[in-house]
This record gives sequence, C-alpha cells and structure tokens, in this order.
Amino acid sequence: MGIADGGMNTVVCLSAICFHKACQMKPEDILIPTSIASAVMLGLLLIVRRDWIVPIATAAAMLTGMYLISKPAISYLPKSAELWLFWKILPICLFTLPLLYSPLPIRLAVLLILSAEAFGQIFSTFVGRWNGQEAILWITGLSAGTTLVWFALERLALRTKDWSVYLSLILIFACAAGVVGMGASSKFGRIGGVLSAIVLVSVLFSLIFRNPAFVLAGLMSWSVLLIILLAIGFFLNDTKPLHALLIISAVGFAWLGQLPAIERMGGWGRFITRMILVLVPLGLAVGLALPKFIENMKGELY
Repeated sequence: MGIADGGMNTVVCLSAICFHKACQMKPEDILIPTSIASAVMLGLLLIVRRDWIVPIATAAAMLTGMYLISKPAISYLPKSAELWLFWKILPICLFTLPLLYSPLPIRLAVLLILSAEAFGQIFSTFVGRWNGQEAILWITGLSAGTTLVWFALERLALRTKDWSVYLSLILIFACAAGVVGMGASSKFGRIGGVLSAIVLVSVLFSLIFRNPAFVLAGLMSWSVLLIILLAIGFFLNDTKPLHALLIISAVGFAWLGQLPAIERMGGWGRFITRMILVLVPLGLAVGLALPKFIENMKGELY
C-alpha cells in the first residue's frame, strides 16, 4: 500500500503542477504562434506544391511563430539567443535549398560546413571565450552530429514505406521541444513547439498527397534547427547533454526497427515495435528532465 500510495501521490502532484503551468499560459504563449505558423506552412505548400518550397515555407513559418512568441523582446538585446536564432533561420533554410538537387557527397560536405559556422557563432555569441581545443571539439562534434542526424533520417525516410518513420520524426521534434521547455526558460520550448508543428504539417501534407518529397526536402533545415535548439538549451538553460543525446539516439533506435526480425512481423506488430523502440530513449529524456521541471514549478506553487 505504501508504494501504491506514494505512486498515486506523485501522479497527483505532477498533474497539479502541469495543470498549474497550463493555466498560466495564455493563447499568445504557444497556441496562437503555433497555429499561425502552421497556417503559413500549409498555405505555402498548398499554393506551390513543389518540394523546393519546403525550406522557404519552413523559414517563413519559423520566423512568423518566433516573432509572435518573442515580441517585443525581439527588437533589443543584440546578442540575445532569441535575436541570433531569429536572424539565423532564414539563411539556414535558404542555404539548404540548392542542396536538394545536389549529389550526396556535396550535400554532406556543405551541411557540415553550414553547421560548423552556426555552432561557431553560438559559442562566440553565448559562451564567450573558449580555448581553441575545447571549441574545436564542440564545434566538430555538433556539426558531425547534425550531419549524421540528417543523413540517418533521410536514409530512413527513403527506405521505410510505412508511416511509422513519420510518426517517429514528429515524436523526436516534439520531445526535443518539451525537454528544452522544461529548462529554466520555456521560451525556447515554445520555439521548438513551432518547429514541431512545421514538421507535423509537412508530414500530414506528404501523407495526404502520398509524396515523401515534402518531408525529405525539409529534413536538412529541420536537423540543423533541432541541434541548434538543443545546443542553445544546453548553454542557456537546463538541457543536459544526456537529455540531448537520448533525443538524438532515438534516430538510431528508429533504425533498429529495420532489423529483419522486425521487418518480418508485418502489420500492427511491426508498427508498435518500431514505436516502442523510438519512445524508449525519448521517454528517458523526458523522465530525466522532469525532476528539475517539477522543482521549478514547486517554487511557483508555494
């Protein structure tokens, strides 16, 4: 009975904390920015209906959502994380546009360079002075990680024909937004929520029109923005390296779903197994981030 009572008390406490947090949020905090950003994304996809519009639509939707979330703070603090990311979104998305039709080695090389430049600026803007070896290790690791995430997601989307890969993609981005939002500041979590909504709209558009190109065309810019969001969460908030690694490892766990033994399952058994594999590291990331979130929220409750 003691264990059961303790578990029930934990659930009740956590529910109260989450309810309190939800009641504090106004529509303009997340609902309105996410809805308008989704409408911008969907509108551009419906008007053009070509895969090359996805990076442009991503930039337009991200800038719209982020402006609505950050204003009026977006107009000052020239070295703030918000303003840096706001002005970085457009070049990142547009830079990936010509790479959609480039050979794979060129895409890998250019994405590696693009990521290195972005993470180099993160360190110089937010972290301050670093010794050369430490900066090189961080920039190289994050850039290589971004390139690997994009490559793994693209190969997985090309290989897998069922929609488990699309759901996995949505879960990874949504979990990243949630974990970052559980940190000291929820603003970057809301920005991650906008990115998750963009991914969701693109996935639904691809499924409705049965054309995976609308997801494949956005993976490069989405991967860069995902790792940048996690990096900013680490340097400015409470996102731990283990949390980020667990989220990124979900991509590898999604690949485990391609094992021959799982492939042979077929039907719902294969789908459920693939989802469990992805949800294990994502659930761990959320679970590890929860204690700090609960601690922050308890301070507001009492």
